[in-house]
Amino acid sequence: MVKPLPIFSNLPLVVLVAANLVPIAGVLWWGWSVFEIVALYWFENVVIGAVNILKLAAASGEEPDHANLPKNLRKVATMGIVRHGAKLFIIPFFTFHYTACSASSTASSFSSCSAGTTGDS
Repeated sequence: MVKPLPIFSNLPLVVLVAANLVPIAGVLWWGWSVFEIVALYWFENVVIGAVNILKLAAASGEEPDHANLPKNLRKVATMGIVRHGAKLFIIPFFTFHYTACSASSTASSFSSCSAGTTGDS
């Protein structure tokens, strides 16, 4: 069996380091401002939230044991209504709270980035 190169065995670490080198390169070589760095991380936060909403929608969970349920509820439970009903609560709940937290941190981050600037670069 061929042994993979060490760099590929740590691929998530390599991708993480490479992704975090982009803002450093932006500052050093492309002249990015603090505002542009904060905007980059804000956009990353939005993408992470959207991915997690998709994960919640795609999650199936474990099949519960229906032996303890009354006979009239077993059919409903085996149809997956309970699991999908939980998604109808969890996804909007997560979306609301993630959006609220993101909005408050966005307001404070962008206001602190623009404080003291005159708009001239």
